[in-house]
Amino acid sequence: MRIMEAKIKVEHSPPSIGAKIQWMEKHYRAASNWLQSTGEGCQECGEDTTSYVKKLCPFFYEIDGVMQD
Repeated sequence: MRIMEAKIKVEHSPPSIGAKIQWMEKHYRAASNWLQSTGEGCQECGEDTTSYVKKLCPFFYEIDGVMQD
């Protein structure tokens, strides 16, 4: 509703929405799989776990509750 009130034109077709969901699922799975592994990649690059997970999937912590099942 706020987008419409601001008169921002955003067109979302069913295929573009489906593609976005697939992209999000792919990145979520990559981060989830990494968390389930040893995490050696994080130690090698000198980052903490949260930062590295956000590199793999920027929205991981926002959607984790929904996606984990």
